[in-house]
Order: sequence, then structure tokens, then C-alpha cells
Amino acid sequence: MSSEFSEKYSYRFRMIHRFIYATFIVFFLILFISGLNKSGFLTLYFIISAVLFLVTDEYFFKKNYAISVKYYEYKTFIELAILSCGLFKDTDSMLVYIAVLLLQLFLFFEYVVFNDIFYESQLTNKRLIGTVLVIFGLIAFNWGEFSTEWILVFFIAAVLLFAVMMNITDYYVKSIVEYNYKLTSLYFTNESIEEDNKALLEYQEKVKSVNNELNLQRINLAKLNKDLEDSANEMRALVDVMKDFSSNFDVKKSMEVLIDKIYETKGVDMVSFYIDKGVFKNKKPAICTKGKEEDKEFFESIMKDMYDILKEDNVLQPVVLSGASVLRHEYFKDKAYTEVVLFPAFENDDVYGVMLCASKKVDFFYKGYAFYESALIDFSSVLKSTKLYIQMEDMANIDSLTGLYNRLNFNNTFPILCKKAVEDNEPFAVAMIDVDKFKDINDTYGHLAGDKVLKTIGSILNEYSNANAGTAVRYGGEEFLVILPGKQEEEAYEILTEIHDKIASTAIDHSGKIIRVNTSIGLAIYPDTCKDINRIVDAADETMYYSKNHGRGMLLVNGKEVMYASKYLKLEE
Repeated sequence: MSSEFSEKYSYRFRMIHRFIYATFIVFFLILFISGLNKSGFLTLYFIISAVLFLVTDEYFFKKNYAISVKYYEYKTFIELAILSCGLFKDTDSMLVYIAVLLLQLFLFFEYVVFNDIFYESQLTNKRLIGTVLVIFGLIAFNWGEFSTEWILVFFIAAVLLFAVMMNITDYYVKSIVEYNYKLTSLYFTNESIEEDNKALLEYQEKVKSVNNELNLQRINLAKLNKDLEDSANEMRALVDVMKDFSSNFDVKKSMEVLIDKIYETKGVDMVSFYIDKGVFKNKKPAICTKGKEEDKEFFESIMKDMYDILKEDNVLQPVVLSGASVLRHEYFKDKAYTEVVLFPAFENDDVYGVMLCASKKVDFFYKGYAFYESALIDFSSVLKSTKLYIQMEDMANIDSLTGLYNRLNFNNTFPILCKKAVEDNEPFAVAMIDVDKFKDINDTYGHLAGDKVLKTIGSILNEYSNANAGTAVRYGGEEFLVILPGKQEEEAYEILTEIHDKIASTAIDHSGKIIRVNTSIGLAIYPDTCKDINRIVDAADETMYYSKNHGRGMLLVNGKEVMYASKYLKLEE
């Protein structure tokens, strides 16, 4: 039988055996006490036998708690033999024989029904053995009381009884075989299901492992897609920057475009770009900053120092001032920016500027600095083109000898300046300057000496005009213009006086010879001395010629020539 069947019914057998043996013992005690069985020996014999059977069963069940085939074979035959032997003792009570015979029939019937071996030959042999043992008890039962005829009748009755019992047991055996077959099939089916379940669990584990791997790959793919998207955005940003750069030659505007794109694309908290003075003919450093308004002033104030850090050793690689593995620079100890990196802007291995990018996020620059460096390289490339453009523009608008704006530039820009002065209702001063006796200098010292004189005067005019937000122009030959927007008569006259005196006091050394020159200057101011701004140059020119025709070396104001000339005459006296 299957283990499930044995374990299920062994407990029931145990309970039945307890009941049968207990009933058997009680029955014999009742017979003896009531006097129906006066044989104390038989009473004691069968009670001890029943107790022995019960103890044996209890020990067996306690040790094994399952039905053992061999145990029941030996147990049944021994118990049948013990019970049959007890019947050889004479007794005057038929109930003793009936009780013993019923117990024998129960044990034998139980053995035949629940035997594991169902081969017909073995069952027949065992049935014969059991039958002989039972008949042996019947013979003992009839030994002293009945005649041979009655013994034969009892024998035939016993044989018939056991024939009926065997047919009944065959029926139950077949039923049990079929049931056991079903249980066995179910057991193997269960085992198959368990194996299938085990295989299914293994498959589920594999599926789970594959799903985990797929999830990891999805995460990595999502991260890769994000990186690709970021790279695409960076490429688009660089393309946009190049488009903006190539569409204009305004360096300041290009700087603003650059930091705007970096701020939007990379999400930095602060970005500042600094270019040193003179890089693109800028007279002072250029700086652009993008970020929180409350921090802009701080970053702009330190950019010159940041530039010096790179410029001193001409560093061409990014410099980390604050990061996960770098202690914060002293400038940022009290700031919330945890990641700060300097990116040098250089051309031909020469640093001309610096870009600072700062973030409050830890490991913000973990992907590296390629985008920032590429952006600066593009900017440097455009700056180089811009500088070439500025140089070409200078060649067209700058006088090659004096470095001042030429007549062409004047013709293009002067109308714009005049229009602005009228629209803003601001004063506008123009001075025409002519070198006195310049022909004599060329005749006496040569044209090279004359060129040196013009260069010197051009340098002085450029210095003073730049210092006063003005413009100096070589108008033609030895004539110059100084334009001073926003200057009234008194202020303009003071500036021109300094220029006049500076030229007169300057000793020009040419081949060991000292040359000194003087100038005649005519000054016109809109609207103080010249109501029509379109005639202001002519007014200044006329005043300058008045100076040349009345003794030279004078600074005169349009409309007040006599008054200002008298000052010079008094000085000469």
C-alpha cells in the first residue's frame, strides 16, 4: 500500500484493536465473576494473552506508526496459535469458545483483507495456514465434549464458513487492490505534479532571473537613451551656438549666447565667462554671468582672480576648485556650490579667458567636461574669425599711420552720432586740429620725420579722446578731428586745451634731432555755438582756419574767435 494509506488507517487499526482487546478482557472477567466460566486458569490465560497482544500492538504503533507486512504475518499466526492452544483446556461455558473463535475470525479476516501481497498463490497458502490454526482451535474445542461425528460436522461447517469468508475477502481484496491502484496512481500523479511543480518553480526562478536581467537591461537602456538624448541635446546646443556665432561678429553677444546655452542645456546653477582686455580690441575685460541674481556680483568679482589662476601658468586643462574629491577653494568655503570647475579659453595655446561653471549638486560633472570644452573650442574658433574680421574692418576704417579712425569711418559713423545727440538733446562738441607749418617739417627733416610727427599727434589725440569717451579721426593730411559727445563748451574747451598743450610740449626725436610742433584748433559745440548740427564740422573747420590766419598755435571757439584769440595774444605778450 501507499504510505498515505498505511499512515491513515494504522491509527484506525490501533483504535479498533484497543476496543476489541478491551472488550475481550472485560467479557472474560464478566464470565468469571458471574460464574458462567468457573475456570480461573482459562480466564487468566485469555486475559494475559489479550493484554500481551495489546501491549505488542501499542509498542509496534509507537515505534513505527505504520502497518508492516511482516509484522502482521507473524503476529496473526502466533496470536491464532495462542488462542487455539487455550481451547484445549476443558470448560463448562460455550461462551468462552464463542468469544475465542470470534477473536480468531477477526484477526484472520483483518490479516487477509489488509495484506500487501495480492498474488493468488501466496494468499492461498496463508489462508490455509490461518484456516488450519482456526480448525486447530475448533478441534481443541470439541476434543472432550463431542463425538467424532460432531467434530466432522464442525469441521465441515468451519470449512464452509471460511470458504464464504474467503470469497468475501476476495471481493474486498479486489476492491482494495483497485483502491490501492488508484492511490498509487494518485501518488505517482502527485509525485509527477510535485516534479512538475518543482520544475515550474525552477522555471519561475529562471523567468524571475531573466526578468531581473531584463529589468536591469531596461534600466541600462533607459540610462543609455538618456545619455544619448543628453548627447543629442548637447550637439544641438553646440550647433545652435555655432549658428549664432557665425551670424554676427559681436563677441559680447556671442559670450551671452554661449553661457545661455550652457545654462539651459546642462542645468548648471551658475556660469560666468571672462575675457581679458585687448583680446578683441576691447578696452576693458568683458564678462557675462548667468544664474541667481544674488550671486552674480560675487562671481563677477572673482573672475579676474580665476583668470589669473589659469593665466599665470597658462593652464590649458579644466581646474576643479570644489568637488567630491577636492577640497573647496577658499572663495567657496561659505557658499552652497559643491561643484566648481574652471575651463580655460585659449587660442594657439595661449589663455585669453576663463569660464566658470558651478553647481549645488554632488557629482554634477561625473560625465566629464567634453561639452564645456567643445563649446569653448567653438567659441575660440569663432573669436579667431571675429578678430580677423575686426582687423579687416580696421584696415578699412583705421588710418594705418596714426591708428586713428580714417575719413571713411568718419563718413559712416558721424551722421549716426549727430542723430543721437539731437534725439537725446545732448551737447555735441567737434574740434578740427591742423599741424602748423607741417610742410616746413617735411622740407626740413624729410617725410619720415613728418610721419613721426603725425604718429605722435595721433597717439596723443587717441589717448585723450578715449579717456573722455570721445573719438579721434585723421581727417586728411595733417588735419585731425576730435569728437566729444555730451561735452559742453567749458568742458570741451578744457579737454582741447590739455591736448593743445600736450602737443606743444612734446619733443619728437628724429635721428637725434628734436622737433617741436604746434597746432591750430577750431572748436564748435552744438547747440551752444552752432545751432545746426549738420554744419558743426564746417564751423570747427572755419574756426581752425581763423586761428591759422591770425597767428597760428591757437585754440579758438566757434563764434567766439576774437575773445579766445585775445587770450593767446595776452599769453604771447
